[in-house]
Amino acid sequence: MDSVNKKIAVKQIRSGLSIYKAGRSPYWQARIWDARAKKYIVRSTKETNRLEAAEVAEEVMATFKSKQNTNHAATKNRSFEHYARVYSKMKKFESKSARNQRSYSDEHKLLYRETDGIVSYFGNYDVGKITSGMVRDYLHYLDERREAPLAPSTKAKHGMMIGKVLSFALDDGVIDIIPTMPKLRTKDSPRVSFTGAEYKRLITTARTIAAAGNTEVRGVKVRPEHVDMWTFMVHSFLRPTERELFGLRHSDVIRKGKPMNEDDPLHLELELQGKTGFRTTATMPRAYHLYDHLVDDRVHFDSTD
Repeated sequence: MDSVNKKIAVKQIRSGLSIYKAGRSPYWQARIWDARAKKYIVRSTKETNRLEAAEVAEEVMATFKSKQNTNHAATKNRSFEHYARVYSKMKKFESKSARNQRSYSDEHKLLYRETDGIVSYFGNYDVGKITSGMVRDYLHYLDERREAPLAPSTKAKHGMMIGKVLSFALDDGVIDIIPTMPKLRTKDSPRVSFTGAEYKRLITTARTIAAAGNTEVRGVKVRPEHVDMWTFMVHSFLRPTERELFGLRHSDVIRKGKPMNEDDPLHLELELQGKTGFRTTATMPRAYHLYDHLVDDRVHFDSTD
């Protein structure tokens, strides 16, 4: 049995717009394709005459288009979502390197978190119409969804992520400038640090404990190598992270300097991919001798160890 709503007459007016009659209604219906929502919008023309219904359908479509957000992209390749996908694809390729896996994961979460990720908020926006004010509103939106506001450093990460995506649109010539990210007030909270005397006491006590070999911390026995690692961290200024200290390889280390030379003392040059990007950093002389001791204790090793 045929449905009472079956279309009995259809007239295509132009791409994305048609009129039709269905069921028992004497009126023509206007059907409009919403490209952003990816669905059809249906409105009654209240007309029984086909020609008059076509004119009304044009008016209905114009009204519908005018009510849509004018900041949204008219084409997909101008949308924020498009450039977020381009950026994420590049970072995923880079993540094949062990050093970039954590970076890809963290940035992907910022972009694609389901409830309030950057793409869910800005995805449909035209990259050329995103302003500093819109980014500020987004950060307020994030706070409103939480019992406690996000830390300024976390908000800054969102802003930097938006800027990174927009930089691809800048490279393509789609936009002329990246909007300035909102300034965030930060409270200076320096990390707790050791005095010289406290550090000396720490290392001396640690070496005594390691030599005795009876102390375990979280199931791991304290060994002399641990003390060497802490000392190396201090004299190389490395962060104890997977991308810096634990990502350092023999091939990343270059011996430099001359013995007893104040202008160019013995030191190491380390090639790092840290949280601020690729950089070369120099160590203190103590790190040079620790590294020499480490190499001397190991006869067989690869450059990638």
